[in-house]
Amino acid sequence: MSPLKRRNFLKFASATLAGIGLTHLDLQRQGLRYARSLAQPTKRKRALLIGINQYSESQRFTNLKGCLTDVALQKELLKHRFGFAESDILTLTDETKDKPTRNNILTAFEEFLIKPCREEDVIVFHFSGHGDRILDPTPIRNAKGKLEYFNSTFVPNDPQFNQEQKIVGDITGKTLFLLVSALKSENVTLVLDSCHSGGGTRGNVRIRSRSGIGGLELNPNATELAFQEKWQKALNLTTEELTQRRQKSVAKGVVIAAAQPSQKALDVSWNGLAADAHFSGFDAGVFTYFLTQYLWQQDVNPEVAIAQVSRSLKQENFAQLPLLDVQAERDFQQQPLYFIKPNNVNSPPAEAAILEVNGDRGKAWLGGIAPENLQTFGKGALLNTVDSGTDAGEVELLSRNGLTAEIKLSDSATVGSLLIEKARVIPRDFTLNLGLDPSLGQEAAQAKQLLSNIPRLKPINFQGGNVPYPGEIHHIFTRFTEQYRQSFAQQGIEPLPSVDSFGLVSQSFDEIIPDSFGEANESLIEAINLRLTPKIKALIAARLIKLSLNAQSARLTVEVILQQEDQSSQLIGQAFTVRGRSHPNATQPSQNPVLPQQTPFQFKVINREKTGLYLSILAIDSTGEITVLFPNQYGAGADTTLIAANEIRFIPDPSTDDFKFQAESAGVGEALIIFSRSPLRKAMLALQSLAVEQYQSQRGAFVSPNLDAIDDLLGDLGNSTRGGSVSSRSQSDHNSQLSVSEIAALSISFTVR
Repeated sequence: MSPLKRRNFLKFASATLAGIGLTHLDLQRQGLRYARSLAQPTKRKRALLIGINQYSESQRFTNLKGCLTDVALQKELLKHRFGFAESDILTLTDETKDKPTRNNILTAFEEFLIKPCREEDVIVFHFSGHGDRILDPTPIRNAKGKLEYFNSTFVPNDPQFNQEQKIVGDITGKTLFLLVSALKSENVTLVLDSCHSGGGTRGNVRIRSRSGIGGLELNPNATELAFQEKWQKALNLTTEELTQRRQKSVAKGVVIAAAQPSQKALDVSWNGLAADAHFSGFDAGVFTYFLTQYLWQQDVNPEVAIAQVSRSLKQENFAQLPLLDVQAERDFQQQPLYFIKPNNVNSPPAEAAILEVNGDRGKAWLGGIAPENLQTFGKGALLNTVDSGTDAGEVELLSRNGLTAEIKLSDSATVGSLLIEKARVIPRDFTLNLGLDPSLGQEAAQAKQLLSNIPRLKPINFQGGNVPYPGEIHHIFTRFTEQYRQSFAQQGIEPLPSVDSFGLVSQSFDEIIPDSFGEANESLIEAINLRLTPKIKALIAARLIKLSLNAQSARLTVEVILQQEDQSSQLIGQAFTVRGRSHPNATQPSQNPVLPQQTPFQFKVINREKTGLYLSILAIDSTGEITVLFPNQYGAGADTTLIAANEIRFIPDPSTDDFKFQAESAGVGEALIIFSRSPLRKAMLALQSLAVEQYQSQRGAFVSPNLDAIDDLLGDLGNSTRGGSVSSRSQSDHNSQLSVSEIAALSISFTVR
């Protein structure tokens, strides 16, 4: 049963980030504290970035696809946002002259990082590739006092493996501990996008860990042990002293790992099935992508960064929780990430950076665009240089290969110039990509035929191998087998669907889409045509409308607070545009906000613009169901949705409104709040019609969302843009071009307990 139900008035859930212990305002405030920063001039900055996709000669590992992209994501971030010089970033990948072999990685760490290092220097080490766990000859005790007999490893692209003797040539965590200990500086950040559990593929992701030889207890080879002994002597450490230090904490600085020890680090395909062949997809580590994209927008401390990335992973249904560890007795989790303190305003938040200029053409890196919005940066999307006015320094996207875009320049620009969003393009041919699981067997062809009848849905056949589905998929349609039941049960997920029932899971096959599975005796036709079609339409509509979210880039100055509708007015969640003018009198929420069930709540909407703005509020629950909160059946005219200049309005307002929003059931979801300079006339009628239909559904039955209403909403937003200052020279009648100066679309995640 859906967590969002309606009876004789709208009942809904509250917004909160309590699940990660931080509110939206906490993230924004702490982010802005470190925004627009470069290193202090006295600091030198050096980075060693390792990315390995190819393990073709390995008996232990399958090849990966996203690790080289991870290196590019990290490199461009360090250059354009944190002021690293090109010559101070060394990369070792499958495509560099010096390959990421064991010897080359260790030599690079010694020669490039350790030897020239000074006390005040900033050091970054990034590894993307396979990880493993092997026996540790000198095990350490964990926080609970239990001996840890295994040591994590980083696997080079020449992973020596003697299966008979169970010996490998991996680089162990103990070796990395010794190397980091040898650095003179404590300003050290290690970013590790690998894991040591699982293996192979799952759903449409690749697991960055051992596969195919489970159960082997492996040992380090003599070369690894000799290397450790060399550095132990150089550091004048006895074995006992080294063990004590390893038990105490990480060697120096900050270590950020992509996943918990028992979890998988995922290698994912992104935007790989774009309708326009000029805009191709790519693969990347989901953790590295979310982390680096967020850091284009905010320079934050590690604690805030991990909280935000964890939230993003959860919202995209990736069961992967990053791990943060810091040097003992230091407050490095509160220091700026990468230990680069703010003292300069030359690096503002950005979506992109110019890589090449050749006349009025060039190339740009789009690493600052949120993964969920990347599809909106197709042909006709516009950006500005950060120091330009509204109409100056304009850049138009012509094509895109992964995250590298071909651009057209309307004014002079230089290599290294940062770019900010001006207008995105919502594709009207957007589709939700649904993978067909091999568990469907001979019914896969019939399932594809039935699913193809759903507008905007693209069913994709399973093709097997290291790339189960070509490009990005959003969910997987599957038959729930006994094997799947055991796998989900081991993850502690409950309740579990009936074996042989049909339903939907996440692309990484570790999350069940709520309320999507039926009974075991249900036929395929009944499952798709009678039960799943409304739910799939809801998922399509939710993903389509979320393409408009632009809180990081919008130029309108607006704010929304979600609070209890009582005398306490307890703050539950908050969202505001971060590039508008300053927000005075911001309210500090409690550190653990919870909205109890059956408690009425309201939105406090603040328009700080000098002109009126039109407002719409939608809600999406964990099943994908969309609820229209405002405008609803109680307010019909466009004037009802107009929030005057500098107005503060409560929705609902108990003194004037005869409806309530109330949290009835425990669950999670998202509130979407859209401000526009122009009235959304067509969308208004469609959304109100849907609201009335929902209002009249007294049984709490699922109401299939009206995709035409969502189209009208996005179309109206596009018309609002074309009535403004943004050029429409590349605007297609089938797309909506959304300007950051004309709309602001905000989101508040929520939970009810």
